[in-house]
Amino acid sequence: MLLTTRKPDHIYKFIVLSVKHNIEKKLGHKKNDLVFFKLLKFPSLRFLFFLFFLGLSGKIFSKNRANIKYKGVVIGKFILAQTFQNFKTYISIFDFYKILLKNFIKAGIYIKSAEYYFSKKKNQSFIC
Repeated sequence: MLLTTRKPDHIYKFIVLSVKHNIEKKLGHKKNDLVFFKLLKFPSLRFLFFLFFLGLSGKIFSKNRANIKYKGVVIGKFILAQTFQNFKTYISIFDFYKILLKNFIKAGIYIKSAEYYFSKKKNQSFIC
């Protein structure tokens, strides 16, 4: 199985299908199915508790929020970078924290989706 985030159209058709062919050739798989990475609807309950306790501890409001880790992975710097892409965050502190919280929830959805594909599907390859 080949898990991809891009559908094979336009230039990605060449990239995704050539990677699929190369994986089949190198790994000896006779037939690899193309599976598209679909996001789940909600983050896990464990992530929501993590986010709740993060707010209670004040780590979201500190200057050190870029070093926030979830399950041993630093997610804070990526969430902060995504937050600062929006110009509203530079103007209003309220908008900053609203967009930061939204990006934390998005990160939780991505993490849960990745865990789902990693645990349920065996013998797989990934391409973004």
